[in-house]
Amino acid sequence: MTAVYGEHCISLSTVKRWSNRFREGRECCKDDPRPGQSQLAITPDTIAHVDELIRQERRHRGTGRACEHHLRFGSQHKS
Repeated sequence: MTAVYGEHCISLSTVKRWSNRFREGRECCKDDPRPGQSQLAITPDTIAHVDELIRQERRHRGTGRACEHHLRFGSQHKS
C-alpha cells in the first residue's frame, strides 16, 4: 500500500482497528458522534423562535441576539 499511496497511506494499526470494527458488525464508515462535539439542531421550534425575535426588532443586526440566545453568529439570515 505504501508503494501506491506513499505518505498518504493509512497506518497498519488503523487498518486493524477498522477491520475489528467491521468484524464486530459495524456497517457504516461514518465517524461516531464524539462527546463534546457540537451538534447542529435546526428544528421548526428553533426557526419559529428566531423568526419571532427578528420580527420583534426588525432594525436589529443580529449579533446581540445571537449572543443573548446562545446562537452562532451567522446562523441568522434575513429573509
